[in-house]
Amino acid sequence: MFKLKIKYTEQDSLINSDFNNKLYEDNIDEKLIISDIKVDECIFRKIDFENIVFENVEFIDVLFEDCTITNKDFSKLLFRRCIFKNCKLLGSTFYDSDINGMSIENSNCDYCNFSGSKITDFNISDSKFNESSFVECEFNKINFDNVDFSNSEFLNTKLSGINFSSCNINNCSFSMYNIKGMIIDRLQSENIVELLGIKFDK
Repeated sequence: MFKLKIKYTEQDSLINSDFNNKLYEDNIDEKLIISDIKVDECIFRKIDFENIVFENVEFIDVLFEDCTITNKDFSKLLFRRCIFKNCKLLGSTFYDSDINGMSIENSNCDYCNFSGSKITDFNISDSKFNESSFVECEFNKINFDNVDFSNSEFLNTKLSGINFSSCNINNCSFSMYNIKGMIIDRLQSENIVELLGIKFDK
């Protein structure tokens, strides 16, 4: 598990900021496009990102706390050591992103899409990921703890060594040839053996 490298922060406004060592707690009413910049060692707290658009942005050592980040497009962006804590990320897309160090804690991430992403040091705990997509991902150093993945899909994604035993994987879709080495609880076995065409006699 990584640690954020935030040394100090100065409170600033989201508008006309350099996004370097800053703390943000302000909300804006008009559309703001943040583009072609590195967001480095920053804290976003209790912010609704409805009017904020990110384009060609790198996030490095960033904390999002108690934020609403629904239906945001983070496709093809870079994340290094970022934490989402107590956030609403419903419907947000991280398609084809480069993620090395991301922690999601006590957050609602239903309908999120991480497909096509390279993901290393990915830690999710006490969160909801109903109907989310992890298609053709590259996973490395993955930790899931008490995550509700109901109706989600893990297709063409190698799951060897990944522990789902504390998670809800009801009605999840898995690629049969990628589940080898996956760690589950005995009570979850029915979700997996059905991939082999085997049914339990009840």
